[in-house]
Formats: sequence, structure tokens, C-alpha cells
Amino acid sequence: MGSLVESGWQYLVTHFSDFQLACIGSFLLHESVFFLSGLPFIFLERQDFLSNYKIQTKNNTPAAQGKCITRLLLYHFCVNLPLMMASYPVFTSMGMRSSFPLPSWYYHQERSLCPDIILLHH
Repeated sequence: MGSLVESGWQYLVTHFSDFQLACIGSFLLHESVFFLSGLPFIFLERQDFLSNYKIQTKNNTPAAQGKCITRLLLYHFCVNLPLMMASYPVFTSMGMRSSFPLPSWYYHQERSLCPDIILLHH
């Protein structure tokens, strides 16, 4: 499994720039997880399987769901994507790299928890 991940990562690093991986790649991954995770619930709601568990009294029509999805896409492309692109220089200044050897999970955990700990003590 490790060699499969390493060979996949090596392919990405050799065919795409760090900026493309950090900004566009993370945006596509985020959007895929965000929207694909909601598809089962849209299907279940349209089939009326979730009606017993609804808190709201209104019914969501397919037109209302389409309007909501359109607004979410607009928000994600106009807010999230520019924010990811603007944060790239910050991440590179913090030492983000895509070359081998990749940092260990302990390193990532330490880097993500230390600012929280510092902020909590001040």
C-alpha cells in the first residue's frame, strides 16, 4: 500500500506544480468530498425516506435544492477557491513541501497543534 501511495504521489509531483497541487488539487478534493457526501441524503429526501426525521415543516422541492446547490457552488468558487490560492504563500513560508521523503504524521500533528496550544496559554 505504501508503494502505491508513493508512486501516485510521485506521479502528481512530476506532472503538476506545487501551486496546482496545493490550490487546485485541494479545492477539487474538498468539493468532491463536500458534494458527493450529500448525494445520498438528497436521494433519500427525494424518496421521502427522511420525512419522519425532519425538524422543519417545509418540504424541499427539487427546484429549491437546485437553487441551494447553485448558491453553494457560487460561494465555493468565489470564496473558498480564492482563499486557498491566497493561502499558498503562507503555507510555503511555513515549510510546506511536496518532495520525498514526506514528513511523518507526528510532524503534521505537532505543527497543527502547536499554534492552538500557544494561543490557549496566552
